[in-house]
Amino acid sequence: MSSFENSSSYIKQITQWFTSAGGTIHPAVEIIYNAPYAGYSLRVRASQYLPSGSRVISCPHNLVLSILSIHRAENPWPTEFLSHWSHSPEVLTRVFLMEQLLLAEEGFWYPYIRMLPQPGEGGLDTPLFYGEEDCVWIKGTNLEGAREVRERAWRGEWEECVRLLGKWDGERGPLLAGRWELYKWAATILTSRCFSSAAFAMHGLDQQDTTSINDGDEGIKGPTPSAARFPILLPVFDIANHDPAANVTWGWENSACSFTVTRDIPASKEICISYDNKSNEELILGYGFSLFRNPQDAYGLVLKNLSSSKNIARAMEAQRDLHNDTDDSPRELTAIPTTFFLRAADGRHFFAANPRLTDIFSILVANRRELETVKISSDRCWIPHNATHHLTHNAVKTATTLLTELDRKHAAITAHDCSLPPFPENNRQFHGARYRRSQLHILHSNILSLARLLRTANSETTHLVRLEDLLAPSTPERPNQLRKAVHRVLGTRNARRIREEGWGELVFTLWICASWLSGSKGQTLGTSVDRFVTGPRGWVESMVDIYGTPAGGGKVGSEVGKAGDVVGRAGYEEECVGEEGETEDEKRAIAESYLDVVRAGKERFPGGVFAEEGWGVEMLVWGRRVVLEEGLVLSGMGEGEENQFVVFVGGDVGE
Repeated sequence: MSSFENSSSYIKQITQWFTSAGGTIHPAVEIIYNAPYAGYSLRVRASQYLPSGSRVISCPHNLVLSILSIHRAENPWPTEFLSHWSHSPEVLTRVFLMEQLLLAEEGFWYPYIRMLPQPGEGGLDTPLFYGEEDCVWIKGTNLEGAREVRERAWRGEWEECVRLLGKWDGERGPLLAGRWELYKWAATILTSRCFSSAAFAMHGLDQQDTTSINDGDEGIKGPTPSAARFPILLPVFDIANHDPAANVTWGWENSACSFTVTRDIPASKEICISYDNKSNEELILGYGFSLFRNPQDAYGLVLKNLSSSKNIARAMEAQRDLHNDTDDSPRELTAIPTTFFLRAADGRHFFAANPRLTDIFSILVANRRELETVKISSDRCWIPHNATHHLTHNAVKTATTLLTELDRKHAAITAHDCSLPPFPENNRQFHGARYRRSQLHILHSNILSLARLLRTANSETTHLVRLEDLLAPSTPERPNQLRKAVHRVLGTRNARRIREEGWGELVFTLWICASWLSGSKGQTLGTSVDRFVTGPRGWVESMVDIYGTPAGGGKVGSEVGKAGDVVGRAGYEEECVGEEGETEDEKRAIAESYLDVVRAGKERFPGGVFAEEGWGVEMLVWGRRVVLEEGLVLSGMGEGEENQFVVFVGGDVGE
């Protein structure tokens, strides 16, 4: 970067260059140099003030540096090179900026370029310039991944430029070879200081400039810059720093771009423009700074599992419903958003996600019975935003799946806590630390809100059934037959050990089947959740309505199918999510292994539910299917709590 000692000379020279070419600077405005980390800025002079409506800067077209500049260069660039990058005007602008830097005083834009942060002299604080000691502050965050993606992309562009220029331009090829750091510098200057050409093309760029570059057979193949967006650099104009609350307007008037203040600016105050509403992640990646308590901060949650065919189909259905589209033709995956932005939960709502995230997630985690009825709209989220709403199986599964994902993202960041120094030691680390704290806060607040929501799942009408509920101690008047049968065969009735040994699915399957048999006979199994599942129109009976009557047992008159079949509503004959890849023989073999516990229960309680007719492989195949369809993995909702497989019992069936 230009030193403080030279700053006065540089300011004088760029002012003279700018105004002599037709640019204007308001007499009450001055360019000042703050410090190496802050660079240049615009300020109202100490003895004056800037009244509302004043035009601060006006930059003429002929000083704009863009893809058009490369086509007007005195030393022509190879036509083949320009044609190759015709759809990437930013790449052409970067190599042109590199060349202008190397030309030094011989280049037209030299007075402007030497006021920019210079390669190797600091002043550029975007993550691509971070050292190892700086990168530790963004480890595990999305910014770390964005940094790697951007560096790979830019390095690939530079290598391709060197290869092509080496082939087509004997002078420029060797000049740019081995200068990756210069390309990275030029790309960073462009991303941190450029404006869009959208207004540029609409407000008076003359016909010669916009059309001649594509005239004839030797021109660029593809859309002209006037028909597409491309980055432009506006000397002096881009000295203004960012303030999201800046009271200015800017745009193109005749042959110049100007910005005007819309309120009085007092003496000695900085004059800023707004770079638009950007999160700190965007500001650090593109510009190298962040804002305190930035209201635009969000966490970008990426749904990578949309690449699977089943999830694509479900998400496509969600997308069609979202836009009220009846077109069933195939669509590109790009039609589905894969990144969703979460704001910090504010304490009044359970979850701060945008409804599209929860709606699409509700499709991704839905079982088949829910896919028949789950419909989404642009104004409704499947996860209720307060505790008074009725929770459904789908909402609980959506919430717990999101909670698991957010827990994982939070842990990916905190895993590097031990590597952090006590305090940030430079400007890059300061902004990295601020961003890191914000990301952790957003994740933590949403984790807490989802955990709070899930704690409301146990109510008078709904319950999350855990192994602990099924294996609770017996009472003399109400012995827990399942607990005693499980203990007799497995040698334990401890829920944690049963989970660790992988026997949870067995216990839940036996519970479902025993509940059906005991309920149909007016008996109880003796678990703490009997009241939720048995009795007239109990939950288990509603499962029969959905998944069919278990073949080989149950109520008199029930339809019985062949071994391994489930008789029920059409459309449920497919393998359920938990059984994917299992053959019918494998399902039966698993069910047969459960019969030992049934026999043990019959021996222990000769007149109990395990002695009922109807127990058999078909019954257990049916019960396991219900468990896998209606069960879900519940995230640990507190420190030290483990993830658990549970079955949601509620009144949402058929809704």
